Amino acid sequence: MVKVIFIIFSLILILLVKSEPILGQQDIKEVMDNELKIGYKPIDIESIVENDMIKHHVTFVKSDDRVHIAYDLEFDQIKEKLIEFATRRYRPIDFSVYKFGGRVYYSTIWVYDGRPGIYVFNITNHEEFTTWLEENIKIGYKPIKIKTYVLNGAYNYIGILVADNNDRPYFLNHTYSDFSKNSIKKKKEGYSPISISSAFFDNSWNYNVNFIKTSFPSRHITNASPDRFKQYLLRNDDDEFALADLNVNYTGSVYRYDACFIKDGSDTHFYWNLETDITKYVGERINGMKHGTGVYFFDTGDYYTGEWQDDIIHGTGTYVWGKNKWYGHKYEGEFRKGIRNGKGKMHYPNGAIYMGNWVNNFKHGSGFILWMKGRWNGYKFLGEFKEGKRDGYGIIISPEGEIYRSNWVKGRMSPIN
Repeated sequence: MVKVIFIIFSLILILLVKSEPILGQQDIKEVMDNELKIGYKPIDIESIVENDMIKHHVTFVKSDDRVHIAYDLEFDQIKEKLIEFATRRYRPIDFSVYKFGGRVYYSTIWVYDGRPGIYVFNITNHEEFTTWLEENIKIGYKPIKIKTYVLNGAYNYIGILVADNNDRPYFLNHTYSDFSKNSIKKKKEGYSPISISSAFFDNSWNYNVNFIKTSFPSRHITNASPDRFKQYLLRNDDDEFALADLNVNYTGSVYRYDACFIKDGSDTHFYWNLETDITKYVGERINGMKHGTGVYFFDTGDYYTGEWQDDIIHGTGTYVWGKNKWYGHKYEGEFRKGIRNGKGKMHYPNGAIYMGNWVNNFKHGSGFILWMKGRWNGYKFLGEFKEGKRDGYGIIISPEGEIYRSNWVKGRMSPIN
């Protein structure tokens, strides 16, 4: 009964208290789950890499549309997702591309709203991209988002188009001066910027802007520092302007934000610096799960590098313990569903090495120990183990090659009959 009253009270607070538009340094999956529960869907995602961490900036809107989001996927994985959602008649509404740990990753949002859409990404040739745009505009598709990014020293384009009757002009590769001048002109003509993308390339900023003919008031900001962007975001939230699009640039140590706002009655929530476990994991994935080979850094200071299956350590790999009672241990060998099972080698802090069979994290079966330090330096043991202890017949070999036959019970030596 008390639990029910607490839940009802919490829901009342959510309804009465206006939520802050900026939240960060949380796990992206946790935020996604919480927003979906209260009816908000992702409409914009910007993913950047800062100090070996991936940070996602995500905008949610109160909506009944069916929406899916994927993030931290490599090319083959995102290609599979794009094909899957195309067959289900979902269209992309946003892309983000970023490089982490020597690999290229993608974040994408899809929506199912009955309108056909097309897209292109990873286009490095300006003429090729422009031709693609113009040819599809002629047959009724309109650009809703044109984005650029620099990857591997090359300028790349993303284009997302939708089939509708709205008037949606765009600017491509404008300098800041041209962008400012033409934006003022377009606003006087009744157009509002609905998407802004910028990238620093060849020692200059290049802007791509999408407009829409609308009677709703709009605002935009470009090249803003984090503090300036936060103040602008809060002010627009107070004035009931919804965040329509965000572009984030991070150049070494400096953040710069571009954003569009529109007062169209939309109810949006915005989060920045959401983290994912890819900041701890670098490797192969299937359907978003760790699968194949990869390395994972645990909060305890431990790390594992090797094979994974369905998000679980499984196969052959190396596990190194960090800041805990197991500090200095290292295991190289086979795992089954996260547990040491099969053939493996354990390195101990005292210099000893065990090589042999493992069952459920214990030395079990035939094995071999070599001591490398202390009073047993140079001695070897070859014999049977049970649940982590010497148990059964075994022989001890001295550094001089002398052999001692022995019998063991639960780690204790007993006479040989």
